[in-house]
Amino acid sequence: MIHLTSEEFQNKVSNGLAKEIVQELRTTGFAQVPNFLSQETIRSAEQYIEDESKRRNELNFSLREKELKDSIVAKLAHDPPASQLMDEISHQMGFKTHKEKYYARMRAKLGYEPSVDELDFHFDGSFLTYTIPIVVPKKEDGGGLLIYPKARKFSMNPWHNRLTRRYYASSLFGGKKLEHSKKVQEIFYEPNSLFIFEGFTTLHATGRMNENAKRIVVLIHSGDIKLK
Repeated sequence: MIHLTSEEFQNKVSNGLAKEIVQELRTTGFAQVPNFLSQETIRSAEQYIEDESKRRNELNFSLREKELKDSIVAKLAHDPPASQLMDEISHQMGFKTHKEKYYARMRAKLGYEPSVDELDFHFDGSFLTYTIPIVVPKKEDGGGLLIYPKARKFSMNPWHNRLTRRYYASSLFGGKKLEHSKKVQEIFYEPNSLFIFEGFTTLHATGRMNENAKRIVVLIHSGDIKLK
């Protein structure tokens, strides 16, 4: 069977990679695995995104799970070595997924885009977020991931989650104050890596980027989650 992930990644999964990642997640809130995809998969993903850009006549766009259906990007979430790793991580962290277990989204910046005044700091709706950088800008062009790990505790209480989200979006803590907070780290993705973080409890945003820089990122989210 031909997999979308690299042979090196598959070997790591077979040799207990999930346990190593869980330790890092519990310590720092994030982990990064190099050499995630095969070179053929990277070329296919880039070609798909280029074709989609031409079809839409747009250089900067986002695609959600329904728009990605049956594409090479959507298949990344269900490639056996990748889904095995995600299952093992969720299990070891005490969670189980329901319904559509994993779904993919894609964001592409292929051309000029004006810089923004305020960064979009937010929490994800899924417990874990798996990020696959297909194209990353040079470090001097910015576009790193700004993260505040464990900014809030995990809770199944919707009121608690809404209050924490509104607090960090408020003028008291949000916006430029948050951007320059000592609690926020800037992470630059390694090309062809798998970057994993606790999206539900980590406040995060894409950092400021050169207006002409290119960036393509695939996001895989776990589905609905419940405590075991």
